[in-house]
Amino acid sequence: MSIVVQAFERDEETGERRPVRALPAPPHDELVGIEATRHALWGSELMRSLGCSILPRIATGAVRVEGEGLDLLEAELSIVAREVVRLATDSELRVDYVVRRVGNLREAIRLAREAGEGGGILIE
Repeated sequence: MSIVVQAFERDEETGERRPVRALPAPPHDELVGIEATRHALWGSELMRSLGCSILPRIATGAVRVEGEGLDLLEAELSIVAREVVRLATDSELRVDYVVRRVGNLREAIRLAREAGEGGGILIE
């Protein structure tokens, strides 16, 4: 299985979440990683030791981020980008693999913000 991210918006009348209509801009897609990266990368001790709190939750299941949480997630992705060589080495992944997944998450955040006040992302 794969871990994917999807941006969502809120229906103005019902308040229900629905996927945004816009697709990620190339070269981005919805892939956050293969199932093994839940623990090896996102939920790793190194990720936690870097001060990340949202990304490690991917290890235990679906993660929904909205509102101010998007800012926190963006800050965590900046940490990952800064420490990408250490994280890739620790998780036995290629650096470009991790860089691409970070880009996909950032793109999802962009789409969520474009959706307006009720926008967010779901990682599952």
